[in-house]
Amino acid sequence: MAHESFEDDEIAKIMNENFVNIKVDREERPDLDDIYQKVCQMSTGQGGWPLSVFLTPEQRPFYVGTYFPSIDSYGRPGFGSLCRQLAQSWKEKPKDIEGAADNFMQNLDKLKQFPTPSKIDKSVLDEAAINLLQIADITYGGFGQAPKFPNASNLSFMFRYSKLSGISKFEKFALLTLKKWQRVEFLIRLVEVFIVILLTQDGLFHILKKCYMIMHCYP
Repeated sequence: MAHESFEDDEIAKIMNENFVNIKVDREERPDLDDIYQKVCQMSTGQGGWPLSVFLTPEQRPFYVGTYFPSIDSYGRPGFGSLCRQLAQSWKEKPKDIEGAADNFMQNLDKLKQFPTPSKIDKSVLDEAAINLLQIADITYGGFGQAPKFPNASNLSFMFRYSKLSGISKFEKFALLTLKKWQRVEFLIRLVEVFIVILLTQDGLFHILKKCYMIMHCYP
C-alpha cells in the first residue's frame, strides 16, 4: 500500500487534507499492533497486515481494515474512496463516528475482563476447525471465495488440528493450498525476503507486500 496508495498524488492529497497520517512500524511498537489487531478482529473477523486504522481526534478507533487497493476493485473500496467517504462522514455525521468509536472501546474493555485460559477446551478447537473447513476453497485453496490473503495461522491450525484429532481431511486441504501456491510460484525470494501475494478466486496472484510469516507452513 505504501507504493500503491501513499505515493499516489491524488490519494496523498485526500489523506493530507483530511487526516493526520501516522505510519507505525509494528516491530517497533508491538503494543500498538496488538491493540489494533484486536480492533480489526472485532470488526472483520480476522487481523493481518498492512493494517489501516482510522481514529477520532481522541485516538479512539472507529474504522479499521487490512489491505485496500488503490482503486475500487474486487468488490473492495479503493483507499482513496474510503478516505474520502470517512472524511465526509466525519463532517456530516460525527455522532455516527463517535458511536462506532464507543462500540470499539466498550468491546476492548470487555476483553480486559476475561483472563486468558490456561487450557482451551477441545470443543472450541472442533468448532474452529469445522468453521474453517466450511469456508475452504477446495478448488483454488485458501479460505473464502473472494480475493484473499494467504493465512499462515489458519493453515498451521489445520495441520495441528489434523494431528490432534486424527482427521486427515484438514491436513489434506492445507497441503492442497500450499501446492496451489507453489504451482504458480507463490514464493519469490528476494534477498532473504519473501513476498505475500493476493490470491484471486481464479488462481491469479498479485504481489502486494513483504511477508515473513508464511514460510513456517512449508516443510
